[in-house]
Amino acid sequence: MPLDRIDGEIIFDIDYNSLHQALQATGWLTGWAVTGNAGTLSVDVAAGRGMAEGVLKETDPSTNVVLTAAHASNPRKDLIVYDRSASALAKVDGTAAAIEPDGEDNPRKMKLPAPPDLGATNDILIALVYVPAAATLGSQCTIIDKRVKLPLVYVPSQAQGDVWFYDGKKQARLAPDTAGLFLKTQGAAANPAWAEVLPTTVGDDLIASADEARSQSGTPYVKQKEFKVGRATTYRIKFELKASSAADAAYARIYKNGVAYGTERSTTSTTYVPYSEDLAFNAADLIQLYAHCVTPFNADTRNFRLYINLANYDEVLTLLD
Repeated sequence: MPLDRIDGEIIFDIDYNSLHQALQATGWLTGWAVTGNAGTLSVDVAAGRGMAEGVLKETDPSTNVVLTAAHASNPRKDLIVYDRSASALAKVDGTAAAIEPDGEDNPRKMKLPAPPDLGATNDILIALVYVPAAATLGSQCTIIDKRVKLPLVYVPSQAQGDVWFYDGKKQARLAPDTAGLFLKTQGAAANPAWAEVLPTTVGDDLIASADEARSQSGTPYVKQKEFKVGRATTYRIKFELKASSAADAAYARIYKNGVAYGTERSTTSTTYVPYSEDLAFNAADLIQLYAHCVTPFNADTRNFRLYINLANYDEVLTLLD
């Protein structure tokens, strides 16, 4: 938003300091609108965010800031700030004084009363509150917006190879990593990260097996076995399936994280039939074998095995048999 200024407005040190702070990544990002309270001598500050020397500061929900009692005969100018030392919204009291120039009725054009000096606190200036003499309600005060908008991009340090991304609140820096890594996106609600380039060719190196036979009766698919993998790649998955009776087919299928994923297999053979399928999985995915058969017959499975190309792999999986 543009700076809120009018012709003839008196500019104070706090105004120059706010602009200078913005060059050092201290200022306002979103929210923090200030309104006078109609029930008490206070102001309500909406939830918002700012930055202090590149560090995100935020308040949520709306905050009520109580003002000091008004002077009986002279007005004053208070400040609403984000207090860095207290990590909270706060007021800074001004000093009541007779209006100068005499007869001026616009607080923006008054040399006196003057607002307080923030000094070296580097607090984030949000608003100036003109408190008239004898005021008893925040709604009787004049709110003058002092927010200085910062860009969402702040570069506290930088190096060749840096990658910048939006972390949901601001722009953030991902520093360079080891040569040869690639930038991996992790979905709409997560930040990108560096990741290894993994081979995609399927191999025949056995890395896990759950060979014990399992029997399943009943129409719904039921999980028989599963592996939890630690790397993203294509896995070769093998298992054997047979029916307990040729009168009805036995069914089996590879699932991923509880969802049907591979090709449905079926057989009426009463001796084990081998199946193999190559499927891609991400790190931490569950590779699962499900089976079913019409009651009273059984679908029998065994030799659930996982294969990959072992080159350059470690910490591949956890067996959850």
